[in-house]
Amino acid sequence: MSPRKKAKVTILGFNVAAAALVGTWYWRSPVATIAAIRQAAIEEDAVELAKGVDLAALRDQMRLRVGRSGSASDGQNSPIGMALASAMVDSTFDLGAVQRTILTGSPYAALGAGSDEPVGWTVSSRGIDVFRARIAANSDNPIELMFRRDILRWKLSGIKGIPDPAALREEQDARRDLVLNFPANRQDRRVMPNGAEFFSVSGTITNVGDVARELGAIVVTLRDRSGRRLSSLEITPPRSRLEHGETTEVNEAFTDIPVEATTAEISWKPRQGIASPVTARFNIRSQFNDLP
Repeated sequence: MSPRKKAKVTILGFNVAAAALVGTWYWRSPVATIAAIRQAAIEEDAVELAKGVDLAALRDQMRLRVGRSGSASDGQNSPIGMALASAMVDSTFDLGAVQRTILTGSPYAALGAGSDEPVGWTVSSRGIDVFRARIAANSDNPIELMFRRDILRWKLSGIKGIPDPAALREEQDARRDLVLNFPANRQDRRVMPNGAEFFSVSGTITNVGDVARELGAIVVTLRDRSGRRLSSLEITPPRSRLEHGETTEVNEAFTDIPVEATTAEISWKPRQGIASPVTARFNIRSQFNDLP
């Protein structure tokens, strides 16, 4: 083979290898980026998280969103509304808000609310300079993360699906008005004659607010001694709406309770991405006692 042909083969081989490397980077780097930023969120590693986040771009997005919420009814961004939005976002929307959104996938996490259960993310679309990610196990969740290419790395620069802050305030007011009361001495766990575990939940819901409220589902979360979640049991209240001052009884029984379960937690089921604090926590392996 002549020197010229050898040179052409060498160049061709180099080009093929370079194309393969670029292709591998294009295909694998988004997945690696999601894994790295999620791990940083779980470990609360602010240094590593900051490397993959364009906080300035995210704040600009939040300023526009909050400014629209606080502006006039004609939908235009008033100077006062935008100024207030800027001050609010600068003081509240920090790396911690981004960390909560990545960790929980809640539409309201960036606004200071949401579930505390970590979620997984998967690439939903790819482009040369942009890729998007959604929650792997829930295609209905409105949250979508947008990453833009910054030379040879990706940075989170947009979060789609964060709702109107006014909707958050309305939902939080509703949760505050609807009081769950599930005393430990009204709960029961026993072994049936066939060996199956039986667990009954009993309590009340009271509307202590000034207006009528719609009721959502209640969730009973079972955990083992280490705190690991084993299962979640859902209860639909007997009434869908409570007027001011009204109370409704809740009684539900479950079987096939995991034998490893030692603790039961009662809370509202996340609604519109908002998870309520645990209202009651019980030791269900021995005597029923309220746990701190």
